[in-house]
Amino acid sequence: MLAAAVSHPGPLRLMVEGDSVAWSLGLGISPQASAAGFTFANEGYVGCGIAVGGATSFAAYTQPASCASWPERWKSQTDAFRPDVTLVLLGRWELVDRVHDGTWMHIGEPAFDDYLRAQLETVVQTLTSDGGRVAFLTSPCNDQTRANAASPGRLTPDDANRVLLFNELLSEVVTAHPGITELVPFRDLVCPGDQYTHSLNGITLRTSDGVHMEPYAGQLFVQHLWPQIAQWLGAPALEPAGNAP
Repeated sequence: MLAAAVSHPGPLRLMVEGDSVAWSLGLGISPQASAAGFTFANEGYVGCGIAVGGATSFAAYTQPASCASWPERWKSQTDAFRPDVTLVLLGRWELVDRVHDGTWMHIGEPAFDDYLRAQLETVVQTLTSDGGRVAFLTSPCNDQTRANAASPGRLTPDDANRVLLFNELLSEVVTAHPGITELVPFRDLVCPGDQYTHSLNGITLRTSDGVHMEPYAGQLFVQHLWPQIAQWLGAPALEPAGNAP
């Protein structure tokens, strides 16, 4: 059944969840929030995505133990802020090689794809538990040379293809949850022409590591993608089956 469009007194409530790339994007969104008509919570978490446990191919960095409790952390943040919509930006920790169930795996292998689908399903269930919606941002392209110069092993040699595979998984999840989820073309915004772009309009867009975002990315997001999201929030949405009477 259809749930009503988002409507309440005061500004819309927007939250960001994800890894350090999400956090860096949030730093650019925050100064734009008031003028754009929303309140904002930047909950991006450095070093953590939704793929957890086991060693990774980024051997120079060990993920914090707190990464494993991301569902509980996200639920607590959702309960406290009660976002109308949560932007989810992921991909760094989902795309490295990882020991999973005792075996090295990576995206593109059926067992690991199934694991990622299950984790993304948990994202949807967690972030919609208080009636909010989820806007999955497509994972952006990266600069392999810059990334590996800054932190050797941060990206796998086939990172570009893995990003595409991950965005396909995001599309699958959104298709499975119409109305309450949306796929937002963030990659197209920061990788125009499907090419890594370090600066745009004479302003630096990406940090020196070729992965994270400079504040200009957040400004562009609010200018070009927030109106699409706000319009979506203003339309009725299909309720999750568990919420139907």
